[in-house]
Amino acid sequence: MSAKIFNLPIKMTLALVAKLFPANVLQKAQNYVIQGRVLDVTTSSDNHNIESYVTGSQPEPYRQDITLVNINHKILMNAHCTCPVRSNCKHVAAALLTLVDKKPVEEQRLTQWLMQLDEQASSHGSEADLPEIEKDRVIFVLSSDHQGVFVELKRSKLNKKGQFNRGSKLALTEVKYHIPWWITKEDGHIVSLLMSVLSANHHASRIYLEGEICALALNKMLSLETCFWEDSRFPITQAEAVAPEFIWLELDKKHTQMQMQLPKFENWEFIATVPPMFMDLDYLRIGLLDTELTTAKLKLLQQMPPVPLTQVDSISHKMLQHFSPRSVPVPADIEFHEVDSPLKVRLTLTMVTLADAMGGGRQPGLKLEFIYGDICFSGNAKREAISLIKKDKVQYQIKRDLDGEARAADALSMLKFSFFSHLDVAASDAHHSFATLGLLPDAIHVWSQFINEQDAPDIDQPSSQQTLTDLGYEVIEAADFDLNIVVADLDIDLNDDEDNGWFSLSLNADIDGQSVPLLALVARWLQQHGEPDDEQFLLLPSPSGGFIQVKAKTIKPLVSIIKELFDRHSEDKLQVPRSRAHLLNELTASEIRLLNGERIQALAAKLGEFKGIVPVSLPAGLNATLRDYQKQGLDWLCFLKEYQLGGILADDMGLGKTIQTLAFLLKAKELRCDMPAKTSLIICPTSLIGNWLKEAQKFAPSLNVLVIHGNKRKDLLAQIEHHDLVITTYPLILRDEAIYSLIHFEHIILDEAQLIKNAQAKVTQLVKTLRGRFRLCLSGTPLENHLGELKSLMDFCVPGLLGQHTHFLKEFRNPIEKQADKEKLIQLSTRISPFMLRRTKQEVAAELPEKTEIISSLTLEKDQRNLYESIRLVMEKKLRELFAKKGVSSSHIEFLDALLKLRQACCDPRLVKLEQAQNVKSNAKLTWLTENLTEMVEEGRKILIFSQFTGMLSLIEEELQRLGIDYSLLTGKTRARQAQIDDFQEGRKPVFLISLKAGGTGLNLTTADTVIHFDPWWNPAAERQATDRAHRIGQLNPVFVYKLIAQGTVEEKIHEMQQHKQGLADSILSDKEQGPWQGSAEDLLALLS
Repeated sequence: MSAKIFNLPIKMTLALVAKLFPANVLQKAQNYVIQGRVLDVTTSSDNHNIESYVTGSQPEPYRQDITLVNINHKILMNAHCTCPVRSNCKHVAAALLTLVDKKPVEEQRLTQWLMQLDEQASSHGSEADLPEIEKDRVIFVLSSDHQGVFVELKRSKLNKKGQFNRGSKLALTEVKYHIPWWITKEDGHIVSLLMSVLSANHHASRIYLEGEICALALNKMLSLETCFWEDSRFPITQAEAVAPEFIWLELDKKHTQMQMQLPKFENWEFIATVPPMFMDLDYLRIGLLDTELTTAKLKLLQQMPPVPLTQVDSISHKMLQHFSPRSVPVPADIEFHEVDSPLKVRLTLTMVTLADAMGGGRQPGLKLEFIYGDICFSGNAKREAISLIKKDKVQYQIKRDLDGEARAADALSMLKFSFFSHLDVAASDAHHSFATLGLLPDAIHVWSQFINEQDAPDIDQPSSQQTLTDLGYEVIEAADFDLNIVVADLDIDLNDDEDNGWFSLSLNADIDGQSVPLLALVARWLQQHGEPDDEQFLLLPSPSGGFIQVKAKTIKPLVSIIKELFDRHSEDKLQVPRSRAHLLNELTASEIRLLNGERIQALAAKLGEFKGIVPVSLPAGLNATLRDYQKQGLDWLCFLKEYQLGGILADDMGLGKTIQTLAFLLKAKELRCDMPAKTSLIICPTSLIGNWLKEAQKFAPSLNVLVIHGNKRKDLLAQIEHHDLVITTYPLILRDEAIYSLIHFEHIILDEAQLIKNAQAKVTQLVKTLRGRFRLCLSGTPLENHLGELKSLMDFCVPGLLGQHTHFLKEFRNPIEKQADKEKLIQLSTRISPFMLRRTKQEVAAELPEKTEIISSLTLEKDQRNLYESIRLVMEKKLRELFAKKGVSSSHIEFLDALLKLRQACCDPRLVKLEQAQNVKSNAKLTWLTENLTEMVEEGRKILIFSQFTGMLSLIEEELQRLGIDYSLLTGKTRARQAQIDDFQEGRKPVFLISLKAGGTGLNLTTADTVIHFDPWWNPAAERQATDRAHRIGQLNPVFVYKLIAQGTVEEKIHEMQQHKQGLADSILSDKEQGPWQGSAEDLLALLS
C-alpha cells in the first residue's frame, strides 16, 4: 500500500519541534533564539515551505531551506543549511522555534529565555564529586566566545626568561584516551578532570569551563601557575571574592535590559563553574562571585534579552518567583514586601453550591485556607515554595510551608473528609477548596456528629472538631452554614381495641403543629447504624427537607422492640405484644407523651406495681383436692389472666395439667359471675376428646361443656356461645374455620400444643388467628427438636415475646444451637420464664402419692369407629338370635368370642381377622402411645407396657423400632428371660413390653416408675398384680399407672362394671372355673350396646 500524502496545514508547536531534534540540539537552538541570532524567517501559509537566515560562527549568516510534509499523520522534515553540518542542525531548529509563537523576534527571545529560567528552577543536583587526582604538567590557555569561557591545552616550553612560549594546540583526541608520556603526573590529573566533562559533540580543542569539576581543575591550574589568558604568558592569579550587582539599563525608549556588574571591575568575564567565578581581564585574576544565586541562574541572567517596557510588570512578577529582590532587582517601580509569617490553617464550615452535574443545590462543606500574615491562600492554590501576590502597587513574596499545608489536607483525609474537585462545585465557588463528609441527606449523621463534637462510636466514624483544634487549626462557622436540624417534641399514639394479645403504637414528632410519623425512619436508621449509645442523636429526614433530631436515650425503650418487631410493610404503626406493655412506663419516664390506649396504659401501670403472684382461693364446685404444686399452677394461670398475658403449662406427663386447667376455668367463671358468660375453647388431639369430657364432668361439673366432633356437628357449631367450654380437635378446627373465626373466646387452650410446633403448618397459622383474651398451651414437650418449635408455641400464647422470625434466628436460635452460646441461652430462658411453668416428677416427688392412676379415655377415629360399630352390630344381632335359640348359659363361648373381636378392634384393627379391618388406618391407642412414649423416655422414665395380646406387643415393637427406642420383651416364647429383665433393670433399655401370662406375676421390676395398661384387664386383681411389678417394696419413686380406655366401647362398659358391678365382671371374665351363667341376657347385651 503506497503512502498517502496529506496536504493539510501544519501547526507548528513546541512538541512538534521537540520530536524533530535531539535535546542538546534543541537547547542550543533556544540559546540562538535568546541571543537574537534568528535574523529572518518566511513561511508558506500551511508551513510546508520555510526559508530563514541565522547567524553562526562566521561573519556571513547561514541560510536554511526547510520542507515539512504530513505522511500518514506523521510529520517528516527535509532541511538544508549552508553551515558545515548541512542539515537538521541547530540553525534549522532555531528557525522552527520562532514559528511556534508568531510574535516579534524580540518577544520570542524573551520567551525562550524565560523558558530556560523555569527549566533551570526545576532542575537540581550537580555532578558527583570525583576522587581527588594528583597533578600533571601542561599549559592551560583560557579564552571566551559567545558560549562562555573555555580552556585549550597547549604543549609549551619554558624560554630563557622562565616563561612559557605560545605553544602548540593539543587536539583533545590526543589526550582523551591516554595521557602522552611527556605530560607530568600533576598536569595529567588536570587533563583527566577536563576530559571527564567532555560532551558527545565537543569542540576539537575547546573545553568550556562549567560545573564543579571544572572549578576543581581551574583551581589546580592556578596553583601550578600553568593557567594563562589567551596570548598572555603571565600566569593567572587568584583574586578576592566579589559580590555582583545587577542594574537595569534603558537601551532605548522601548527597551530595558538587566546587566550584571562587578564593583571596581570594568573588564571581566563570567566563568560558569560551580561555585561561579569571574576573570579580571585587566589584571589577569580569577576570583569567586559572592552570591546566593546559582551558577545556572547567573548564566541565564548574563543571557537575558532586552525587555520591552510594555512587559515590565509581567516580567517583574515572573522574576520575583525566581529571585529575591535583595539579590536581583525587578525592572518595575514596585513596592516589595517579603512575608515570612508562620502558617495558620483556617477551616470554615459553610455551604457550597454544587455544579449541575452533581445535582446542584447547596451542601455543607469545610473550606480550607492557608493564612500567612494578612495573605490568604485557598487550599487548592498552586503548590510553590515562594508565592507572589500583587495588590495594587505592592508586591508580596510569601515563603510558604508546603509540608504544613500538606499535613492539614492529610489530617482532613484521616478524618474521612474528601475534597470536591473544581468540576464538582459551581463556578462561583471553584476558586476555593472545599472538603466534605458526604452529601445530605445520607451523610447527615456524620455532619451532625462533627458539628456537635460527639465522640465517634467506632474507628470508621470521623472524630470531632476538637481533633482539628488540637492540631492547632482554627475552625469557624460561617453565617450561612445550616444543616436544617429541628428538635421536636415526641408523642406516642396507642391503639388497644383488639383482644389478640397485641396493641399498636405510632411514634410522631410535632413540628410546627404538623404530626410527622417517625417509626419507619427510626427503623431504617437502626438498620443502617445499629443500636445507638444513650447520648447519641438520631437524625431523621423531615418531609420539609430538613432533619429531625431525636436523642437516643429518649426512645431507648422502643429500640429493641423496633428491631425485633417492626415490619417495614406496616407503614407507621408498630404491633407490640401485651407482654411488653411495661415499656410504656419507661417511655413516660423519658418525657414522651402517651396518647389514647387507656386499657394498655392501665395494664402498664399495673405491671409497674407488680410485686409477685398473689395466691387465689380454690373455685367453688371443684371436685378435687389440688396438690401444692397444682395450686401454684392455678395461681400462675390466674396471674397471667389478670395481666392479660398467656403462657405454656409444661409439667411432666401425669402431673395434672388437665385438672389445673379445669380449676382455672372454674375460677375464671366464678370471677365473672356478675358479667355475661364468655365461652372458652379447648383444641386437642381427636383421641383426647373423651378424656377432656370425662375429666370436666368429674372435676368441674358446673361447667357447661360442648364437644364438637363427628359428622353431625353442624347444629352443635351454632350452640358454641351458649356454653362455658367447647372442646374440638385440630383437624376439625381447620374444617370449621369460618365459624370459629367469627367468635371472640374468653380463653383458647391448646392441649398437646406441640402439634403446632411447625410454624408453617396450616393448623398453626389458623389457631394463631383465633380471637381470645387469654391463650394457654399445654405440653409436656414444648421443645422437641429445635428452638423454632418453642417459638411457634410462644407466638400463639404470648405473641411477639420472641420477636420476628429473622430476629429470633439471629439473636437466639443460631447462637444457641450452632455456637452453644450460654449467655444467649440464659437471656432466652430469662425472657420466657415468666410465661412458662414446668415441673418435673422429681421436683414434686414429695407431693406425689406412691401410685397415681390415670384413666386415658381415647376417642376412636372415624374408620376405626366404623369398624368397631360394624362388628358390634353384627355380634349383637348374632347373640340375640343365639340367646333366643340356645339360651344364655349355653352361649358363653360365643359371647366371649364377640367380646374378643371388639376388644381387638379397640386395640388395633390389624388384630381383627377380617378383610375390612386391614384397610383401617386410624389407631387411637397406638397414636397415643407414640405421641407420649418419646416424651416419657426423654423425661427419664422407665416404662412397663402390658397387653393381653402378644400380637399387639408385636405391633408395638414395630412402632418402637420406628421411633428408635430400645426395649426388652417378655412373652411366653421368650427364652433368655433373665437377660431381658437385666437389660431393663440395669438401665440399658427404657421400655419393657410384657404379656399378661408371661409377666403378670413373679417379677420384681422396681426400677420402673410408669405402667401402661394398653388394654383393660377385666380381672382387676390380675391388673393390680401387673401394676405391682413396679409398685412394690423397694420402689423409691412415685409410680404412674396409665389405663388406655377406648371411649364409647366395650372397654368403657367393662371398666364401669369393674367399679360398680365387680361380681358380674368376675363371673363373666374370671379365669377361674365357674358354673353356668346365672345372669340375664340384658346384662350381657348391655355390654354390646
